[in-house]
Amino acid sequence: MRFVDLKRAGFLFGQLPINLYKEVDIEVQELIDTNFNGAESFADKLAGAVEHEYLMWKSHTSMEDFMNSVAAEYFKNSLWWDAIGKKLTLDRYWCNFQKKNEYNPIHTHSGHLSFVIWHRIPYDITEEAMSPNRRSINGNPGDMFQFVFPDEHAKGGVSQHSLQIDKSFEGMYALFSNDLSHIVYPFYTSEDWRVSLSGNLTIRDEKNVVIQYPGRSEQ
Repeated sequence: MRFVDLKRAGFLFGQLPINLYKEVDIEVQELIDTNFNGAESFADKLAGAVEHEYLMWKSHTSMEDFMNSVAAEYFKNSLWWDAIGKKLTLDRYWCNFQKKNEYNPIHTHSGHLSFVIWHRIPYDITEEAMSPNRRSINGNPGDMFQFVFPDEHAKGGVSQHSLQIDKSFEGMYALFSNDLSHIVYPFYTSEDWRVSLSGNLTIRDEKNVVIQYPGRSEQ
């Protein structure tokens, strides 16, 4: 687990425990095996051009517990001292089944913290780099996932941090502030699902009311 500093933002990058990965994988496979019949679609609440996005319920409690166990490390590194030790509630938790050519445009999330988990990635970045849709004169395969953040020293006042997501990222997660913009780019070299999970976490008081912090948006 490590913290990646992005000027006034940043994200915690780590790997899910194997037992949690397996628990999530069972729920993901059940959705696929039933062809999503009976699943609760969440696609109309999201920004992306992705057809199949569904709420996750069976692994909800385990995921909430895990994110609470690592959140203090994020709060410490992001200097968000008032939030250390506060309980996080996983309000929204969903699975993205992304097909070839689908994408998520630049967007933010609700809550206080958000996360993405790269669960099943059906391609290799070297194969993607050779795709006619990605090839460039300098050999750059293009981006697969990108955080976008304010940077007064950058041209246009904005910088990007890119992650070349492929099979090697399976089981990895990023935990970040809800207002950190990010983009999910399409892939082109596989007919299989690119499966990722996302969730929004809020800090609430003893009356279950969302706590507001300076510079942090309310759900």
